[in-house]
Amino acid sequence: MMKKFLFPLLLLPVLMGLASCATEKPSKQVITVSIEPLRFLTEQLAGDKFEVRTVMPDGANPETYNPTMQQMQLLAESTAYIRVGTLGFEKTQMRMITENCPHLYVVNAAEKTPEITLCGHDGHKEEIDPHTWMAPRNMNIMALNICKALAHIDYKNAEFYDQNLTKFLHYSDSLNLIIAQRLDTLPSRTFLINHPSLGHFAMQYRLQQLSVEHDGKEASAEQMADLIDECRRDSVRIILVQEQHSDRAVNAIARELNLRPLKINPLRYEWDEEILRISELFCQ
Repeated sequence: MMKKFLFPLLLLPVLMGLASCATEKPSKQVITVSIEPLRFLTEQLAGDKFEVRTVMPDGANPETYNPTMQQMQLLAESTAYIRVGTLGFEKTQMRMITENCPHLYVVNAAEKTPEITLCGHDGHKEEIDPHTWMAPRNMNIMALNICKALAHIDYKNAEFYDQNLTKFLHYSDSLNLIIAQRLDTLPSRTFLINHPSLGHFAMQYRLQQLSVEHDGKEASAEQMADLIDECRRDSVRIILVQEQHSDRAVNAIARELNLRPLKINPLRYEWDEEILRISELFCQ
């Protein structure tokens, strides 16, 4: 489970003074988002009307990330904060900050998206899978939520945001069609991954995700042996590695199965390119 850090508590008195002592004010209203895929989506909808910034940089792990003073200042300068709502650092550090920035308009982008409950190696249910954005149909719902928020903040440009929403929905639907066609006739629909970040992707495209890691912990030797047996039974051909998490155990399983692990980055800014690339990996 996630560790709770005291760092944000210590930052609060300093943070409250940041907005008043900042020497350079942004030329546009600022919207801060929690992760890079949300920046991609928000920029598609907001166009040039807002400056969009991200709290967590690409390459960081959202389960263990600890925002810096600079990232904290982003919120003090922002009009709105858009989050997934279920990521580790969002539920610990960021909540403390938003409670002390009452001027922020906080948007839960993943509201009304389907929930997936992850299961542990022993079969018991775990936490909700937070990787909502990895399915195009979920991204469409998130786009609707963000568009509504933009129109609330800047009602004079509501029509502009609605037009951008229509464009994005058409684009997202075209991506979904390409991916669905690619994955429709796979010889094996089961894949292995080091961190369970593709649950929503798997649900949309009728795939089965097997994960080495559960509840932040890698599989034991016995559990790894069970995973190897399951991979052989289901004729697994694809082993994926999310860059932000340990690959030690999954590499050991890959060697046993004589397969080459393939790296993915669900937290990449170029959301559209990444989900297309992931779908291509399944067709190798």
